[in-house]
Amino acid sequence: MAVYADSVSVIFSKNNTAWGSYFYDPKADALRVTVRPVKNQPLTERLTYSFDNLNDSITTLSLRWENWQIPVRLSVNLKETVMGSIRRELYSGMSELHQNWVQGVNYALANNIVDEEILGWADQAIIMPYMGQRNFLTLSTKAQVLTRLGRNAEADSLMREALPIGSMMELHRYGRQLLEQKRTFEALTVFQKNAQRNPNVFTTNVGLARGYAATGDTKQALKYAKAALPQAPDSVNKQSVSQLIDKLMAGQAVN
Repeated sequence: MAVYADSVSVIFSKNNTAWGSYFYDPKADALRVTVRPVKNQPLTERLTYSFDNLNDSITTLSLRWENWQIPVRLSVNLKETVMGSIRRELYSGMSELHQNWVQGVNYALANNIVDEEILGWADQAIIMPYMGQRNFLTLSTKAQVLTRLGRNAEADSLMREALPIGSMMELHRYGRQLLEQKRTFEALTVFQKNAQRNPNVFTTNVGLARGYAATGDTKQALKYAKAALPQAPDSVNKQSVSQLIDKLMAGQAVN
C-alpha cells in the first residue's frame, strides 16, 4: 500500500510470495486501486485485517492500524465462480459418483442456470459407464431440468419410471417440490401414492395434509394433520404439525 495524505494506492502483486515491500517490483503489479482512508477511528493497537459487510458476492477488506482504516471493496460473480469450480471438478476425478453430477445440476437449477450443458450433466448421472445409475434421484433430477426447458412430456415420462422405485422420503420431497411449482393436483397424487405404499405413518400423513390443503380440501387436510400429530418423531416435528393444524383451522395457507 502506498499511503498519501488523502488516498491510498492498494497494490495487488503477482509476486505474492515476496516478504513485505522489500522486494516490490512494479512490473509484477496485477492490479492497483485507489481508496480513501477513514481516519480518527478507535485505536487499533496491532495491525488487523478484517472482512466487513460480508455477503454472497461483496465484502470490504479493511486494514486497521492505530486510528486509520483502509477499506477495499471486493466483489465476485459468485454463480460464475461456483459453476466454473463445479465444471473443473466434474471433468476430473469428482465425476466418478453419480451424486456429484446431481449436486452440480441442483446448484444450477437453484440459480436459474438451465441449458443443454446442465441437461448433459443430468444425463451423465444416469448413463455414465460404470458410475451412472437409473434411480429415483437421477431420473427425477433430469426430469426437473426437462421441465425447466419446457419439455414436459419427456419429464413426465421419466417421472412415471421414477415413481415406482422412489423411497418414502424421495416421494415426499418430490411432492413438496410439485407444491412449490404450484402443480397441486399432481402433488396430491404423489402424496396419495406414497400413502398407499406407506400407510398411516408420520411422513405420508403430513404429505396428505399438505396435498389436500393445497387443493382446498381443508377437512381432509385436518384429518391427516391430526393423525400425524401423535406420530411426530420429535418435539420439532410435533410443533411443526401443531402449527400446520392451527393454520388450517384459521383458514390460512400452509404450503
